[in-house]
Amino acid sequence: LGMEGTKKLSDLLADEKVPVRERHRVPVVRDGERVVWLAGVRMSDEYRVGPETARAVRLTWRRRQADETRADGSTGVMDASRP
Repeated sequence: LGMEGTKKLSDLLADEKVPVRERHRVPVVRDGERVVWLAGVRMSDEYRVGPETARAVRLTWRRRQADETRADGSTGVMDASRP
């Protein structure tokens, strides 16, 4: 994600100062094999929109307020749309 080589998600989240108690709540978007985006943390450079991009999908995510937490403990809302 924005770097050469590979790195464990736990190490990346630690490097980005995501609190341990919050890490299980970070949505992970994958293309099947590779991580594309850690919502609210970092996006893979490989998937950034550039001059050669033919198609794109816009994903947005926002944290839920404390009173919006779902029964399953999730705290975010994700929306996928094509710009």
